[in-house]
Amino acid sequence: MRIPSCSKYTLILLIVFLSTACQRYPEAIKVEDGILDLSSWRFQSYGVLKPRGEWAFYWDELISVWNSKQFLEDKPDGFIQVPGNWRQKSVTEISEKAPFGAMVIHLKILNRENPEEGELMVYMPHIRSAHEIFILKQDQSLTMVSEAGLVGKDTERHKGWFSGATFSFPASGVTDIFINLSNFDDKNNQGLYEDFFIGTESQISQVKTERGQTDFLLIGMIGFAGIFMLMIFVLRRSEMAPFWLGAYSLTFAVRVLVINLYLYEWINNLHWFDFLFRLNYFTVYFPTIAYIAFLRSVFAKQFSGTIAKICYA
Repeated sequence: MRIPSCSKYTLILLIVFLSTACQRYPEAIKVEDGILDLSSWRFQSYGVLKPRGEWAFYWDELISVWNSKQFLEDKPDGFIQVPGNWRQKSVTEISEKAPFGAMVIHLKILNRENPEEGELMVYMPHIRSAHEIFILKQDQSLTMVSEAGLVGKDTERHKGWFSGATFSFPASGVTDIFINLSNFDDKNNQGLYEDFFIGTESQISQVKTERGQTDFLLIGMIGFAGIFMLMIFVLRRSEMAPFWLGAYSLTFAVRVLVINLYLYEWINNLHWFDFLFRLNYFTVYFPTIAYIAFLRSVFAKQFSGTIAKICYA
């Protein structure tokens, strides 16, 4: 019996799909006791890694060229979950002032021997604290690879700033990553509170491109919708519903720019920190007010003023 050509193609596609689905990939590697073992992870085959787990931390300490050996010899104060904020039990047990204060977090990376890659890259999209990132290589040389704001143990020496960081490190041997962090600004989210990525240069570049495309597609759609609504309001000022819907949309678009740190990257001026920090909270509360006002404009008879006041409160 002759098999139709379309059935042949379907059978071939099914075999290819099953063969790829049956490939075994190792489970995502976790950071345990401040150590990330990459000896079994092949980036060319398995792709980008998003390691989660416990970094060692040293509370009320800051690393520098002069005291780097101390952090390799001394026992850490504890381990902090990354990603995560500073309100974790391991931190609050050390200091009653947490999440306000300064600390060093430490990650030791054990790389493969004779890897295909010469260097690997780390991409940290969100570091919500003033920071200084150092790489300690096998030759014991300490190199700063990223910084933002002014890191300090008190409010006089600290100046907040939020940003991301991208840096490289050798793909073989042992590498220690130390990050100085200080926070006297935000009580909700601090430090590395979102996933970070490790991969080759091309892989990290692709991750950054995809994240940017997604964000700006969202910003463009919501922003243009907001502008369109405001143009309708200009033409028909007797109706307030387009104004509130437009204001809601534009504020939401600005929020995406703020929380994903694009405005911090573009402005890059410490004097603007207070404004951007307040803008973050403004874009949380104002859209709620604008949306309630929009509903009240559309459903004026059904939406009582008392309910609106309760919602505003």
